Amino acid sequence: MGNSKTATSALASFAQPDEEAALIVTETNLIQRSFADLRHNERAIALKFHLEALKNQGGQGRRNDILNEVKNLINPHDNAKNSTLSQFGTKLRNDEKVGEKYGLSKNTIARYIRLLHLLEELMVRVDDEEIPFMARVNLSYLSKDEQMILENFIFLGKHKIDLKKSREASLTIRAKKRQVR
Repeated sequence: MGNSKTATSALASFAQPDEEAALIVTETNLIQRSFADLRHNERAIALKFHLEALKNQGGQGRRNDILNEVKNLINPHDNAKNSTLSQFGTKLRNDEKVGEKYGLSKNTIARYIRLLHLLEELMVRVDDEEIPFMARVNLSYLSKDEQMILENFIFLGKHKIDLKKSREASLTIRAKKRQVR
């Protein structure tokens, strides 16, 4: 086991509750592997987890203590501190904090998290870049049944989905469902 994994295990064993231990593991993975190197579903999961961790912990102080300790154990020469205050001294929203960390807007974070509403079959297509990002977000608003209809359409017909087609597909599927009722 490498030094960083040993340090992570030691820190995780002392951290309470489980959210903090999971946060440590996620942070060390992201330190060792760039956010840009993650697949879209992995990014969505990481972003969602960070937002939930911030929400569950209520404040930023304990989270920053844990993250700084992890970073200091992995790279003791880097003593940068994270601040939750903006230039004017106002507290940042949780999505803004996470966005600042990953260089994303709060809207992009919301779009990534929205991808978690896609069926596994469509998520594979997302990760394989078969469906453009904004089209993916549009499709995530379809019900699971509607997504399955669309997946079958893509798979059987070997069709490609772009932003315009994702909007049209959403409207068409919903219109057909209304006709059936």
